[in-house]
Amino acid sequence: MANRRSTIITSTLPQVPILTIIITQVLLPVQIQTTIQVPIQIPTLDLLSAISPKAVLFLGKCGGLKKRNSIGDLILPIGAIRGEGTSNDYFPPEVPAMPSFALQKAVSTTIRDQKVDYWTGTVYTTNRRVWEFDLKFKKYLKKIRAYAIDMETATLFTVGFHNKIPTGALL
Repeated sequence: MANRRSTIITSTLPQVPILTIIITQVLLPVQIQTTIQVPIQIPTLDLLSAISPKAVLFLGKCGGLKKRNSIGDLILPIGAIRGEGTSNDYFPPEVPAMPSFALQKAVSTTIRDQKVDYWTGTVYTTNRRVWEFDLKFKKYLKKIRAYAIDMETATLFTVGFHNKIPTGALL
């Protein structure tokens, strides 16, 4: 195991004092900035394709859409609905936004090894702000059974797929 490389990422969450995720054989060196938004993330993924990283893991935040979710719960997306529009510049709308299964499985295993629970589901990605007061849109989110909502995940999965970079997310 001496030649096995690991990156340790530590995050402080309200319900989990310290969550340590060890991702082995991913992207070294790792630089994580969870405050950057899509206008910076997309060109970054485009530029990363020049060095062919083994994987990119997005650590972000989202809004939970289910009553069983609490603030600070981890959500591991199994897919994302492309409601934001940016990803249409990379693929037609019928191409789904999917994470790298191998990367999501590695993250899942690592989280479980830390004896931490998480949720899985589909994330609806939108560029809309203040959607919470749009009753028609909220009804639509229930109809499509989205588990969470954010502004980045579908775009990142789509651009990662376009650039042949295994991409995942933990929200």
